[in-house]
Amino acid sequence: MRLGTIFAAALLAVAAAVPAALAVDYPADCKVLYPPYVAHESEMQYVVDPDDQAWEAYMYSSRHANGADSLDFGKFIIESGRGFPVHRHPHADEWLVVVSGEGSYWYWGFDLPEPVQASIGPGSVMFNQQGQLHKVFNNGTEPLVLMSVSKAASPTEFLAGWPETPDGGLGHTPPAAPWEAFCAPGHEQEEVAGEEEGSHVEFEAAGEDGEL
Repeated sequence: MRLGTIFAAALLAVAAAVPAALAVDYPADCKVLYPPYVAHESEMQYVVDPDDQAWEAYMYSSRHANGADSLDFGKFIIESGRGFPVHRHPHADEWLVVVSGEGSYWYWGFDLPEPVQASIGPGSVMFNQQGQLHKVFNNGTEPLVLMSVSKAASPTEFLAGWPETPDGGLGHTPPAAPWEAFCAPGHEQEEVAGEEEGSHVEFEAAGEDGEL
């Protein structure tokens, strides 16, 4: 099965099996618009890891920009030797598809006694059940490029390490995802005289190396 077919199936699965739309107060007040029918990636919202620039992303759609019934869908580029620490998405499932690069992926299913590590590369498809702990690390020499789709990638809870149980532990949940802290291109509200431009949100994420 081709990579495009795999990812299309993942999109349909997410859209068909998601919770009710979440009511969220975003830090950036932006226009909610439908995504364009045709656009180039360079026209999409570009985001860089606000903590330590471990990754960059192009958000093709998000609930923040396109409405509560939309998907958080984008391409994430993780630099060599960097990654996402242990985290979970408490409100929805997530699908990840590797476009290029190599890395390691850890997940802790609710029915498993301990976290499981898997090597990933082009064509690898990873499913994260709602609330399932997981992490991704680029242990290759090239950028690790992932496509991510979820009904609610945000909020995300980051943990300093693996807890004692797959549903245990208490981490840090940033007030919003990086792409929710500012407006996507074309979604900016018209400035009102006397109001300050922009919005600032601080983000924190527990750092962790590639070891289990």
